[in-house]
Amino acid sequence: MSTPLTHDERKAAEAAFQGLPLNPDWTHRAQEVYRGMWAATHQTPYPAPVSPSPLPDQTPSIPYRDATPMAIKPVQAWSIHFDDQCDAVLMLFPVSASMTFILSMIQQLNPNRPFHMHPLKQGHFPITWPNEQTIASLYAHDARIIDQSGQIRLPQLPTPPASE
Repeated sequence: MSTPLTHDERKAAEAAFQGLPLNPDWTHRAQEVYRGMWAATHQTPYPAPVSPSPLPDQTPSIPYRDATPMAIKPVQAWSIHFDDQCDAVLMLFPVSASMTFILSMIQQLNPNRPFHMHPLKQGHFPITWPNEQTIASLYAHDARIIDQSGQIRLPQLPTPPASE
């Protein structure tokens, strides 16, 4: 299965075809494309670059341009409260996960523990705070409460004071 070439890879292929020099700022994959196109076009491998050996105290690293790109992915955020202990967790699921899947996963990860959960609507979600707790004021709960059997209930609203 072939994948489309990235912008860098297309530039590398074109440069190799035209006999232009390899650009060291291209990604590692683009440099591989360049060398492959060079070898196919010019019937000779591209000369290997002479690179200085790293100093002994340097830690090997990957340049940012070669790292996997960061991508924002939508998720479902759920606040799960376990009824048997004062215990709560924040769990993230793919946006496409069904309620059946979510309930099944929570039950498999926490067998025989009764729980209720709230979908979170918005907020900033630190995974843990220094004291290992999430900060409830940083996010907003949905009003619905769902228990371990999948039953949805709404919290009881406060009773208005009797009018005189």
